[in-house]
Amino acid sequence: MLPLLHRLSALAVAAVTSIVGVPGAVAAAVDERVPVVELRVPGPDLRAAVVEYCVTFPVVATDEGELGGGHCRRPSPGAVPRVSGEGRVLLAVDRPSWTWQATYRSTGSVDPACRTTRAATVVADGRYRLRPPRYAGSYQVTLVGTGPQESLRARFDWSYGRGRCS
Repeated sequence: MLPLLHRLSALAVAAVTSIVGVPGAVAAAVDERVPVVELRVPGPDLRAAVVEYCVTFPVVATDEGELGGGHCRRPSPGAVPRVSGEGRVLLAVDRPSWTWQATYRSTGSVDPACRTTRAATVVADGRYRLRPPRYAGSYQVTLVGTGPQESLRARFDWSYGRGRCS
């Protein structure tokens, strides 16, 4: 068992050395800037508060086995924006080919009907439409986006009308 661990450690060092030895090798594979998630609503655009951003590096395969890795960052999200109104929210993201889900959790009711998850609809590359929750009320919205070798969680609050989930 110990010789296998030594070989895997050597492979890890070799992989890191080869990545470090080739400037831009990692940057070419994955853009590690935290994506910007804009909420396009009537009035000025808002930015969702990014609470976690993860990058997964490509797996390096050798005769000895595979080595992969990645890391997550939790940037300081700043203020969580508030959206009001019944209209749909358009997400604009500076990354192509992502999928998005929104989890709505009522801040005013514990009724199970006031918690739901919906997939965002693709409008154009980097543009996605979110439908409002089924029942009027105030919600904490968690966005989960996944793309090639990346994932992200962001937050915003959405209130509209008075109703079952107020």
